[in-house]
Amino acid sequence: MEADTEQTVIGVTQCDKWRDQRTNDTAELVKEVVDISTYDKMALVSLPSLDLLREAYSCYQNAAYMGTAIMCRAVTEAAVYFSLARRRNKPSEFSGGRIEIDFNWVDLEWGDIVNDAKGLGIVDDELLRQINHIRSYGNATVHYGQYEDKAWLKLQNGRNADAPHGWIGKDRALELLHRTIAIFNEVIRRQADTNGGDRNQA
Repeated sequence: MEADTEQTVIGVTQCDKWRDQRTNDTAELVKEVVDISTYDKMALVSLPSLDLLREAYSCYQNAAYMGTAIMCRAVTEAAVYFSLARRRNKPSEFSGGRIEIDFNWVDLEWGDIVNDAKGLGIVDDELLRQINHIRSYGNATVHYGQYEDKAWLKLQNGRNADAPHGWIGKDRALELLHRTIAIFNEVIRRQADTNGGDRNQA
């Protein structure tokens, strides 16, 4: 008898009704993403992080929920980074403008990138709180063993500690995707507002 709820599967998943449901979920997620073509100057700038978001969909669709968390972290960090490191020259009568790489941020640590993004109005404290929520799950997944043991060690020594994130299931992965899309959308909007002026023009 088939279970009424999806069970977390580690490894290859079956093409069953649960995968069909996840496929439907991803179709709904796609509808939440801002139409970047409406932000003419930002469209090409946004494509790398949008491709990462599509990879996050693929992870979720195939029940790779730990992978989903990692990709959600990649999407949010890339969206912020590319908002700084890509710019489009002012269009001319002969050209729609050219995307250029600004190498000023290529060697900076994440904290410095965030500070610069805040200075340009691309992120604020609330958006950063949302990004850090995503990053906490991505980091805990990438460094799974260390995060688990550090938390248990603190508890064992009688110190306050957040419970380990543990293995990520469907509900958490879906929540992370919703949050990631909201962050992506907001960064694109702010980038368009902020960079629609002098910074994105030659």
